Amino acid sequence: MFKFWLLPVWVEETTVSALILIIALVIAKLINWILEFLEKVWFAGESNLYQKLISSLRKPIYYLVFVLGVAYLFNRWEENYTGIDQRVFKILHQLIYLAQVTIATFFLLKIIHPLLELYSEKVQQRTGSRAGEEFLILARRVIIIIVLIITLVAVLDHFNIDVKGLLAVLGISSLAFALAAQDTLSNMISGFVLMIDKPFRIGDRVKLASGEIGDVYEIGLRSTKFLTLDNSLIIVPNAELGKSKVTNFSYPDPKIGTKIEIEVALDSDVNKIKNVLLELAKGQPLIVEQPPPNAFLTAITDKGMRFSLVYNVASYNDEFKTQEDLRCNIEKKFKQEKIEIALPQAVVHLKGEKDLKKQG
Repeated sequence: MFKFWLLPVWVEETTVSALILIIALVIAKLINWILEFLEKVWFAGESNLYQKLISSLRKPIYYLVFVLGVAYLFNRWEENYTGIDQRVFKILHQLIYLAQVTIATFFLLKIIHPLLELYSEKVQQRTGSRAGEEFLILARRVIIIIVLIITLVAVLDHFNIDVKGLLAVLGISSLAFALAAQDTLSNMISGFVLMIDKPFRIGDRVKLASGEIGDVYEIGLRSTKFLTLDNSLIIVPNAELGKSKVTNFSYPDPKIGTKIEIEVALDSDVNKIKNVLLELAKGQPLIVEQPPPNAFLTAITDKGMRFSLVYNVASYNDEFKTQEDLRCNIEKKFKQEKIEIALPQAVVHLKGEKDLKKQG
């Protein structure tokens, strides 16, 4: 049987060191293989979040295990080689620390990315907006900057370097940036709130505080676009949108209530008018049964009696089409039933011949 103590000391230490590195590599490879198996086999068909997380963490874990093996090797050298200047081992330990911090930072960033990606996908599915992609890009950059700053401060503090000056510079720079980009940041924060609150989705028909009616065309991180009924595009900053009143005709469902007003002659039969209007409304396929349509006598004017036919349409997209069909059917039915539609009247007085001659 081969005995290590029969070898020279330097050969024995070299062999043991090589074995430690080989074992560290084998363990790292084994863990990497297990994670690969979980990614491709165990979580196959599951939510791709697990697959993305495992895929992102394989390399950081592989390097971390190997670095831990190297750290163990350096500790062993420090114990066995007491004659070597301790400053050498101090430098080696500092290098190990830097490697561990780098891997930990890489590890953290790798975890954050699939989580942000999953959140942005959910936002995009619920709102139909591309703002999730913009948010993912912005949030990823901000988080990378924050993580790198924290890492830099931690490393400098570890090496006993005063970081107060750096923190002061970062604080002043952040304040200056916030003041310079106040409007942009306000719009972005409002856009983020819109994505969380979800007051409307792509395709919803809304009425803005300014009175325009249109469909939500695109929800961005800085502004939201609306396509009006005359095919004009309105761009509203998110900060302004968050402070104003918005009426959503599509939520909680696309059903919309509307009405048609019509005036008939004063001598018309009220019950007959109401029955005719309700009959025509119930014959329209786009008008929903619940709540049922209703007809009301709303006013009596010098021209005639004003009636309002109130009803609900299954979709706001059919509102104008239904109104047109009803008006055409009302006009046709009133002619059949000899119902006179009230029209403006004017009394004209003609002067006699004597008055005309006098003026002549």
